[in-house]
Amino acid sequence: MPGGLFGSPEELADELLPALRSFLGTPSAEQAGAALREHASGTVVALHCLEPTLDVWVDLASLEADQGARDDAVARVTVAADTLHHLGMDQLSPTQIARAVEERRLEASGDFAALLVLLEALEPLGVAWRATLADHGREDLVAAEIPEPTLVYEIDETKVRYGYVPEYARGSRRPPGRTTRRDE
Repeated sequence: MPGGLFGSPEELADELLPALRSFLGTPSAEQAGAALREHASGTVVALHCLEPTLDVWVDLASLEADQGARDDAVARVTVAADTLHHLGMDQLSPTQIARAVEERRLEASGDFAALLVLLEALEPLGVAWRATLADHGREDLVAAEIPEPTLVYEIDETKVRYGYVPEYARGSRRPPGRTTRRDE
């Protein structure tokens, strides 16, 4: 995406890898690794960033992170770099996160237990992200424009289909309903 927060994969890697390694030095990372060993089929998580493109992996057993792809990942997350930044800065509402998923700027797949562990680790990862940006003097990223709130979609009116016969009832002569009841 032209005009994104990160101009190149190298610029993104210069901020993301130190943040991940900082997170890996916390008790939260050790807890996440223990949870993965107990409930999931592996401990490697793959992160594929878009705009700019960057592949990173995190092994929560050995507490290592590096650039590149891993075939043994138990969970995979694909995220636009700008969306990743705003997630780390805790600037997205649940509606905006849902919108990012809908627009495929945020996707997750793999072992369900591993994805739950990742959700639990999101807050400590954000703390490491913000600290890394501050340590690197990246005030431009810290002060980046916050995305506009997403509109909440509402249905103006409820449409009810009268006379609808569900698929399971199509073999009967009459659909069940008030018209088939007799009060005597």
